[in-house]
Amino acid sequence: GSVPSGFKALSTANLDDPTIADPSAYFQPTLYTGDGASSLAVNQGGNSTFSPDFVWIKNRDAADKHVLFDTVRGATESLSCNNTDVEETNADTLTAFDSDGFTVGDDVLVNTNTEKYVSWQWLADESWSSGATGTRIASSGVRNTTMGFSIASWTHQTSANYNISHGLSSRPGFLITKCLTQDTNWGSWHQDQSDVANRLILNTTSAETTAYWSDPTDNTDITSGEYPVTSTLFGFQHDNFNADRPVIAYFFTDIEGFSKFGKYSGSGDADGPFVWCGFRPSFIVLKAATGVVKGWNMYDSTRNPFNVTSDQLQANLDEAEGILDTLDILSNGFKLRTSDAAVNSSSGVYVFLAFSDTPFKTAPAR
Repeated sequence: GSVPSGFKALSTANLDDPTIADPSAYFQPTLYTGDGASSLAVNQGGNSTFSPDFVWIKNRDAADKHVLFDTVRGATESLSCNNTDVEETNADTLTAFDSDGFTVGDDVLVNTNTEKYVSWQWLADESWSSGATGTRIASSGVRNTTMGFSIASWTHQTSANYNISHGLSSRPGFLITKCLTQDTNWGSWHQDQSDVANRLILNTTSAETTAYWSDPTDNTDITSGEYPVTSTLFGFQHDNFNADRPVIAYFFTDIEGFSKFGKYSGSGDADGPFVWCGFRPSFIVLKAATGVVKGWNMYDSTRNPFNVTSDQLQANLDEAEGILDTLDILSNGFKLRTSDAAVNSSSGVYVFLAFSDTPFKTAPAR
């Protein structure tokens, strides 16, 4: 019969229009094959194109380190999230941020002949800066408030705990920090850790550890249950580094229909839990926060256009791509398809990052 007055048919077509109708205008995974030449342009393949501000590249075929680039530090300035190394300047890595992707040189990290690579690219659409006042020190960077992403740069101070502005107007759900000139861990934070005062370390398999954040409301060393970030500020402890050194950080905020930073409990069963995101993911990262010690497992729908999603990289390792039938990517989230403890131990609580391929309203089945 007809739909009663005042009601709508149960259909995704009747969902509200998403805030971001085309996620590929803000984020894209891109695959390419190296040619070993001195210059290779890597072009995006989504519905839209953009000039990326954050590019993360990994060789899928060889044990080469991850290399991360951004427009705040500039082309050729690389960091590797699988180690503690300082920033490197390498003129043969990423040489330019282009209007529809990027260009690389002939370094094996980014362009070995016939070897396969994956890159993940994010867009920021404006520069920002925030001056020093009170306990807040100066910071600056680029951001995109529509998609909830910012990059912040500042000079660490060893004299006292302090705050920086992160450039966004709502509390981030995930962040990554790295000192550029001292061999240090990649301090990371996720809003669904068991204790929001703790940290995760991107370059290790460690479960949550005692944080090195500070409480941005009073700048005391952070204690259990206190958040290191507010809608505008991020708190940092003064004794993290041994001198006043440059720091870079990447901040991500939940945007309905585009990004999701959540958690799930493992079942230890190959018919594993379904995890709701509210969109069909294009990129998923899974990390055990408690219970088991496992790495940062990375999947995307570009490397695996069909289920089951099995091509796996780990952010904490330089290893070539491995195969593990891990999950199904669905129109509104993902479902675990393995009992492997890396992603689905019965004793584990896992945090995840997910970025959208298509909003649920318009997502076709895979």
